[in-house]
Amino acid sequence: MERLTVIKALPILLIVIYLSSVLALPRALPVLQNIVVIAETEPEQQLRKELENFFHQRTRMLVHGEGDGLEVFYDTWEITGEWALECERARIKYLHQWAEERRVQLLDASCQLAVVSLDLGEERAFASVCPHIIITYRQGDSNRIDLMGARTIHWLELVKKDKHWLVQKDWFLDPFEGDRAILSAIGEKIEGATPVATWIPERDIAITGSYNRQAAVKYANRYVGVRLGPGTGRYNQKYRDYSLGGGDCANFASQVLADAEAGGLPQDWIWFYGNEGGSQAWVQAEAFVNYFLGSGRAQCIMRGSYAEVSTPTAEHPQGAIGKLLPGDIVGYEFDGMISHVSIVVGQNSAGYVVVNSHSADRFQVPWDLGYDRNTTFWLVQIKG
Repeated sequence: MERLTVIKALPILLIVIYLSSVLALPRALPVLQNIVVIAETEPEQQLRKELENFFHQRTRMLVHGEGDGLEVFYDTWEITGEWALECERARIKYLHQWAEERRVQLLDASCQLAVVSLDLGEERAFASVCPHIIITYRQGDSNRIDLMGARTIHWLELVKKDKHWLVQKDWFLDPFEGDRAILSAIGEKIEGATPVATWIPERDIAITGSYNRQAAVKYANRYVGVRLGPGTGRYNQKYRDYSLGGGDCANFASQVLADAEAGGLPQDWIWFYGNEGGSQAWVQAEAFVNYFLGSGRAQCIMRGSYAEVSTPTAEHPQGAIGKLLPGDIVGYEFDGMISHVSIVVGQNSAGYVVVNSHSADRFQVPWDLGYDRNTTFWLVQIKG
């Protein structure tokens, strides 16, 4: 489950006004995985072009700017428009702060926009869109270029002014979310340890026991939801999408572990997917982690803060995070509850663990990006 993007530094009244207006969405939310392309009218084509330009500039700013110039795309005369703009600026600031603390050089970013639905009036429009974002970067002392991807789901309300469409409300699940109220503390610098873990030697992905880690990673990359090329950018249609019902992260992790094309772990009467969908342990993040640890099908290598799980020790020379193998799980605990899980898919060129997840969709994203000093990480190693 993903948390809604919130800037705690803004006045509480502003937050209440925005959330009350946005969460009461005036249009039914579309089924995001079943997109039907239909002929567009000329006004719809104009709106599409303006949306593509908006998200192109917005994506470019993630790497190359601080948000200056984005105000021309927002209706800042309305409180919700000002909120949406400040939210995006804080999002950009968070990403740059994280990159600085983790010795990451952001190089470039691109965006492919999937328009799911448009509902136009003369002066007001509603749009559901999915930008697929690819970011290239270098980390630490590595000279190699890595990439990470994300797909964000947006529900926009726009108003037409001076013949152009301006964003008045923007509700979305954010793959780069962090605690924007405490930006100076996001890095959580570690005494005696570099923020970039020492090199984690590449391991062959073993096919051991009943868990096929190699196939699990291949499945996780194919069905992550981020558009990378032909045959990508969609979820596996065999499974229900829980994105709008509390989050699809555990459902995706369960697929990676159990699907016949993936890890192939056998299901049981507690953890299963049937004709009516998934069981609680299949679809809910905390129930998923509790099931695997309680059943003995996984072990918790460590539970702790970023500093605790990444600091090298005698027991864990690369930090406990370095013990995770491709196909293992990272759980994210907020306020005493595990509300998100992701799949380890390997390491980047600097030896930093990268993960995939749903809701919002992340492809080979550094394991801690989007989380902060208030997050407790669960490092879960699958047995089998």
